[in-house]
Amino acid sequence: MHKKSLRTFLIAGAFALIGAIIGIAIGASLYGTILPFWSAKSIGQTSEEAIDILFVDYQYADAVHLEGNTLYVETRFGEIYLVSQNNSRLLSPLPNENAVFQIRLSGWEADAPIVAIADQGFIYQMVNNQWETIGGDVEQFKGFTPRLCADEWHLPVTGVIDSAGTVFSHALADEYVCYVLHANGQLQVWTRTRDAFSLMGSLLFGGLIGLIAGFNTIPIVNYFRRVKGHRQDSSSPKAAQHSVQQTWGRPRVFWHFPGFGGIPFRWRIHPPTPSG
Repeated sequence: MHKKSLRTFLIAGAFALIGAIIGIAIGASLYGTILPFWSAKSIGQTSEEAIDILFVDYQYADAVHLEGNTLYVETRFGEIYLVSQNNSRLLSPLPNENAVFQIRLSGWEADAPIVAIADQGFIYQMVNNQWETIGGDVEQFKGFTPRLCADEWHLPVTGVIDSAGTVFSHALADEYVCYVLHANGQLQVWTRTRDAFSLMGSLLFGGLIGLIAGFNTIPIVNYFRRVKGHRQDSSSPKAAQHSVQQTWGRPRVFWHFPGFGGIPFRWRIHPPTPSG
């Protein structure tokens, strides 16, 4: 192998390696913020006066079976709406005009009744659509504590009044579920799954794009190198023309890529026109 060809090969390899490293770094930075993409679904309409998602009763610990989940939404007047898929109804108020402070579950069972904790400390349990006073400690009741997921997870959505979500962690994946309340009372659920396969896909895609970009910088380097050599050529105009024609011959094979994702990659850099 000629020294010039070896040097060109080493330069191409160095640029490709640098491009791949940069691409992997970009893929890693995008993962978790933009990637994987979010999926949104409307779950119904509640009162336009709604201001707070008090509690979400998850029937299954995953982001797939969402139809059975129930939301408890509070309005600015202290009313509590029970919202499920395309269904919304008003709950009866607490006795003695007490205001609801928290909504929890009496246990982890699927049919466990809900418990309302009043701002005065009284505890009520829903039995046959009626509130009954019960005893007990607040800490004994169950449920996932709502998180302000829309801001924390940077959801691509605007006009959010409140949000509540959680993360279901499994052996090879984390499933994100975020319920969003809009100003008009519309409710949406946003979901996505982060796992090892999506992470590897993001890193490989970024590395491949960086690799291709690194290879495609070689013609630019050669262009400036040849322009510099041409300017240093002090021969006659005819010899200079002959030199340029020899220099700007057929591009090397690694300059041309048949295509990636249907987009052809081919650099065409025109030589400088010799004076004279």
